[in-house]
Amino acid sequence: MIDFELIKKVAKEKKITLAELAKKVGYSEAGFHKAIQNKKLKTETLIKIGEALDLNLEHFIGDENAIKVARIMSITKDELGRPGGDFDAVSKFIERQDKFIEGSLTFFMKQCEEKDRQIDHLIRQLELKDGLIKSIMNYYFERGVIIDEQYKKSNNIEG
Repeated sequence: MIDFELIKKVAKEKKITLAELAKKVGYSEAGFHKAIQNKKLKTETLIKIGEALDLNLEHFIGDENAIKVARIMSITKDELGRPGGDFDAVSKFIERQDKFIEGSLTFFMKQCEEKDRQIDHLIRQLELKDGLIKSIMNYYFERGVIIDEQYKKSNNIEG
């Protein structure tokens, strides 16, 4: 999700040591190295790294869902009344929500397909009924039974 190598590379390009970057984002040097090694950084830290390196989150987070998570979690405590939370937990929550939505969409599409089949069946039944009615009317007409002229016109019955 997070491109830690890119963070290191950009810091090096900007001549910022990891020790300096750690200090700017509120970590001890050892804690920062451990967090990078374990690939576990808080969202607030990611935002601070972006600010320190003058990068948007999109530069070092390659996953679109991860960017959404980071943006969601960047909402301040003042706005929500609580801290943003754990990046990985929110990311997993969004993945579960995406799967739920995908599953719901698949279910909905299957339901629509079934309803389409039912509608097609009903249309075929109506067409058969109309054909049967026309056949019956033609049968009686050929035998001289009087049929209402309006009915003949509306159903294209000859005669």
